[in-house]
Amino acid sequence: MRAPNISRAWAGAFALALGVLSAPAQAAPIRFSTSGSFDLPAGPVDLVGRSDATADGPFVSIGTIPVDANPGALGDSPFQLKFAFDGLPEIRVSGTILSVGYNPDMPVQDVIVTTAATPDQFASYPELFQRLLANPGWMHTTSYRGTPADMEIGLSVHPYDPGASRPVPEPSTALFAAAAVAGLAWRRRRRGAVAA
Repeated sequence: MRAPNISRAWAGAFALALGVLSAPAQAAPIRFSTSGSFDLPAGPVDLVGRSDATADGPFVSIGTIPVDANPGALGDSPFQLKFAFDGLPEIRVSGTILSVGYNPDMPVQDVIVTTAATPDQFASYPELFQRLLANPGWMHTTSYRGTPADMEIGLSVHPYDPGASRPVPEPSTALFAAAAVAGLAWRRRRRGAVAA
């Protein structure tokens, strides 16, 4: 009577092992890091880049730049970037961001992309970088100068659509929201003073 139970257990273990060994392997995401510099009115600044980042979607943050030494509008900013990858050749990108202080996903001008990668290696890069290598003119950046001393720079690669909505809020919208919150706080404080 025990023999059938033992053989079922071995058959189940064998089937489980066979399933584990034959399952398709999940590739680990390609990780990258960024470095570079931007030419601002007060002089060049280094990018505080990302490390151990992944490009899982159509948009990625490449890092931040210090802007506190640059009063007023930042204007156009030439830049040089380097994307270093695990196990793949680096990609170098240069160009000019128009109005870097207020840039709602706009195309980058005069983009030059270089790499030592072979065409066979292109398919190994994350999709965002495959599009950048194939269509450098599709490079877009997003940046908005607010009150912090550092400004984040985002990267996307897609055809330009002049009618598309832009993800950066208008400064007047943020001011309106801040005034509304301050008004509600004042009203609540006033009600507390009347009740006491």
